[in-house]
Amino acid sequence: MGISYPDKVLSLYLISPPALEEPREVTEGRQEIYDLWVHGWRNYPDLDEAAFKDVLTGGHQLAYNNVCTTFNDALTEFTIPLDMRNYNRDRFEEFHTTSVKFFADHAPHSLEQLRRLKSPVQLVQCGGDVAYPIALAQRLLYLMLSAGVDAELDVVDGAPHFGTVTHFKEFNPRIHDFIISHTTEDVPPVPNAATSPFDLVSLDWTPETDEITYVDLEDWQREYSFDFRAALDWAYPPHKCNTQAPK
Repeated sequence: MGISYPDKVLSLYLISPPALEEPREVTEGRQEIYDLWVHGWRNYPDLDEAAFKDVLTGGHQLAYNNVCTTFNDALTEFTIPLDMRNYNRDRFEEFHTTSVKFFADHAPHSLEQLRRLKSPVQLVQCGGDVAYPIALAQRLLYLMLSAGVDAELDVVDGAPHFGTVTHFKEFNPRIHDFIISHTTEDVPPVPNAATSPFDLVSLDWTPETDEITYVDLEDWQREYSFDFRAALDWAYPPHKCNTQAPK
């Protein structure tokens, strides 16, 4: 966006940005997860429970370094039915494109392309990222600076690849300060209080179906011969996780 439409982008805050060239071992890991996903569908409508458990485990390791929180558990439970619908046996190619090819086949931007960037860029390296070491982010920073881009690199120690989920207390102030530092207009005052939908749900509030569309995990368990809840419990048991419980 910043390169194609430089006049429409005010700033870029890039967390765990893709490497200039995807590391071979990361591509192999993504391909392994894809192969397990395809394998899990081979006896449809009877799904291979072991294969999908391995998919969950591999994805969780890449995204969170096996750090378990109530937040990423909820995200996983919500997205499983969506993935089953969006990447079913008729859409394997789409899944491979978004999960493997997009990262493995993309070409690094040239200096000429990067010179089109007009906005400030903040690169953020997740210090505990098992897939992308900081050297890759440093190479990207060097290339941007060589192109005359106003770019900086920050590191959030210990954060996994999806660090905003597990280390939100570290990320939220950083994002806030970056936006404020590049805002030229007056910023309205922050409300004294905010209502969280999570608090409402804990009080038995149910969203109206005409306002929010969501997929019920139980509906998918009835459609497929597979216990998704049991798979989640198996993939993320307390003894396997560095457990955190955000409030």
